[in-house]
Amino acid sequence: MSLLCVQDQLQQKIVCPGVVTCLTTSPDGAFLAAGVAEAIYLWEVCTGKLLAVLSRHYQDVTCLKFTDDSTHFVSAGKDNLALVWSVCR
Repeated sequence: MSLLCVQDQLQQKIVCPGVVTCLTTSPDGAFLAAGVAEAIYLWEVCTGKLLAVLSRHYQDVTCLKFTDDSTHFVSAGKDNLALVWSVCR
């Protein structure tokens, strides 16, 4: 068994355009989703690339959750909406 030292790990710095109200990663570790106000920002973790800004909520996004297979995620907000999103690879 080998141990990985923290100082050997690469770090990605992602700057968000506002206060993050919720945050989640996909179970496979490929994606990071953040709720900022009414929008959802989706990044690819290995590159730090912003893949999409999703705007379908009318009030702040309060909850994000990926499915176990990382193919979809659900968002919920103060607007009483729960939306299902597909993650295309």
